[in-house]
Amino acid sequence: MAKVTNLLDKDVFRYVEISLTNGPVVRSSNFHPIEPVVACGFIGEIALLKGSSHSTISTWKSEHRFHCESPALFLKWNTSGTKLAAASSDGTVVIWNYPSGVKRLLFQGRPNHPIIVWNPFNCNVFASFYKSADYKMVLICDTSDDSTDSYELVSNQNVSCVEWISRNQLICGYDRGTAEIHEIKLSDKSTSKLIKKLVVSARVSHSSDPYSLSEGGMGYKVSNVVWNEELKLLATSSEDSWIKIWSLEKEDPIRMIESSSSCCELIWSPTELPSSGIGSVEKPFLVGGLENGSILVWSPTEKEIQPSLFFDGHSQELCHIAFSPNGRYLASTDYEGQLVIWSTENWEMIYTLSPSGFHHRCTMSWDSASCKLAISEGSGQKELRIIEYVTAENHCATCKNISPNLKLCTRCRTVSYCGKECQRSDWSNHKTVCHKK
Repeated sequence: MAKVTNLLDKDVFRYVEISLTNGPVVRSSNFHPIEPVVACGFIGEIALLKGSSHSTISTWKSEHRFHCESPALFLKWNTSGTKLAAASSDGTVVIWNYPSGVKRLLFQGRPNHPIIVWNPFNCNVFASFYKSADYKMVLICDTSDDSTDSYELVSNQNVSCVEWISRNQLICGYDRGTAEIHEIKLSDKSTSKLIKKLVVSARVSHSSDPYSLSEGGMGYKVSNVVWNEELKLLATSSEDSWIKIWSLEKEDPIRMIESSSSCCELIWSPTELPSSGIGSVEKPFLVGGLENGSILVWSPTEKEIQPSLFFDGHSQELCHIAFSPNGRYLASTDYEGQLVIWSTENWEMIYTLSPSGFHHRCTMSWDSASCKLAISEGSGQKELRIIEYVTAENHCATCKNISPNLKLCTRCRTVSYCGKECQRSDWSNHKTVCHKK
């Protein structure tokens, strides 16, 4: 049993293991972006668990079981929750329509599980690539029921990361320090057009002129490319420890900062954030999980170039960081399997789960109500592992008392107050600023 530490005065999170079967082990998991549904990948099948609401996970029931030939090592819902992609160890990618369960076999690639990146602007299209030492192609597929369109975007460099920035444009980062924006046309004669090339990293001295990025030979690998649709800005990180902000209207980065070590994962803060604010950080901001186990928080809109926050919670290289949809929590994991959940209001560590003992990349998925976090490792566990926010079910978030009169935001499902027992001053403001559909 994993060691759990809850660092709040009252229990808020708890660790739950759900045994789905006596045979296969859970290799991957992913929450539905809207409904109380979680997909779990096993050796030979995929199971869906569904709850009547975002209630205790132990009350959820098995809804569907889909057969798959190989272990499903990567599961990903599209943004609308109408399709589930499963990538297997033999390179097969299968798409299931939800809730009908209709299956489509998309392709069989290399004997390695690919990464699936759904297009948030077109929920039928995804890009797929392999995070391996020698892979130079990104496959773009249209999964519409009446479509068989696909396109192979081939480069002379190894692909390291992919991000969609519009309905028909995506950016690819490469291991030689460059990134390229391509416009994709999926039709009977699928084509692509190179729109812009960025020299993200080059082997030059940043100390003399950090904005001079002349391409002098092979650069450092681009580890992350992340797009902010609200700001229309691109953030990149590379193995030379630099994080840069780009406006697509300019050739050079408009802001840049050097972190204490290479950034393993980089994410933007959610658009919707708690009304109480996010510590002393201006919004929106970037969070980087670093190779030395620390976390960097930086608002590129601030005047100062230095990071607003820089804190430690891990002793090993970070492999994954993820905001809860409501922005109240940040979860981080490292390569020893340690999990930490942080409060974004004051950046205090509020929950820890001790290392699992498996040195595999751990993936995480928040449910849409921000009250459950699924964790899974490629090594496989016999149980579905869930971190559950139990006070959201029957406790007032303000006074912590049990009450049948809890008030919830009908849009983001955030617990407000119990009405009679206490008041929450920011609730009226929350209803004003919450724009979630």
